[in-house]
Amino acid sequence: MKRFIVFAGDFYYPAGGAADIVSDFDTLDEAKTWRGHSTNWLHVLDTETGEVHETHRGEWKVEPLEDWTL
Repeated sequence: MKRFIVFAGDFYYPAGGAADIVSDFDTLDEAKTWRGHSTNWLHVLDTETGEVHETHRGEWKVEPLEDWTL
């Protein structure tokens, strides 16, 4: 598995967890520009830093993985 894991899906039908993994990349830029199919949301997990990059209305924000877990 590569460093950056892309999770994506539709708002109404997320598969949940690992089932939402759609691809993985060596660079953040590659992951952020992934457009494999139409999705409503896109998250990129940096497996080295634990940061989650999320796009919302065309803008990217970054949060630590701890903010996404219970």
